[in-house]
Amino acid sequence: GGRCREDDPLGGEEPYSASKAAAEHVIAAYRHCYLTPADGIGLAAARAGNVVGGGDFSPHRLIPDLVRGILAGRVVDIRHPAFARPWQHVLDALHGYLLLAERLAREPARYGGSWNFGPPAERPSWPVARIATRFVEAFGSGAWRPSPRPPGVEVPRQHLCVDRARDELGWRCLLDTETTIAWTAAGYRHLAAGDGADWLFAQIERFTEGLHGAAVTAQTDARSGDVLHAGAA
Repeated sequence: GGRCREDDPLGGEEPYSASKAAAEHVIAAYRHCYLTPADGIGLAAARAGNVVGGGDFSPHRLIPDLVRGILAGRVVDIRHPAFARPWQHVLDALHGYLLLAERLAREPARYGGSWNFGPPAERPSWPVARIATRFVEAFGSGAWRPSPRPPGVEVPRQHLCVDRARDELGWRCLLDTETTIAWTAAGYRHLAAGDGADWLFAQIERFTEGLHGAAVTAQTDARSGDVLHAGAA
């Protein structure tokens, strides 16, 4: 399907998307009823794609479910493996949120409303099966299989149009999908080994270097599988 823009009509034929639309309606109603230009308060709704990163253990999410299965030594049932999603690393989403917050503080009237943050239009959306397989490979162990009875109803393909964030905030998704999965797997490996948070600080540093022009890739060390620092292209 097409890419969802910020001004597209909101709806939802299943609980997850309906809940997202409901949240947007609440935010818009609050802005309309209780905030005026004289208040000098900006209110925005930030919509990210499917965010991944080391340390997320939320229930009913693809990579956290995989990690729990790997650590428990069991095969993980994956629902809707052919469905595609706009995958992005948590640092890319947070970078967008921080840029938006900064602009809201300076020009609340201009930067209010809804904003999409996700991978660019030219990037192919990986299906769930490819994400799961690549994560298992990057982590170094684990197995998955299609769920025999996937629960509920979900949209087969989801895409976000991020032109507004690109044009008005100067934001872009820095990490490609391969690097996103490599960094995520490295984070979970360090967590499983009890290595503390040094890996996270290193990823933040590499990401920041990338924002200033350094190339950030999914290069890995042959011995440890750890993502290397950003290097020259």
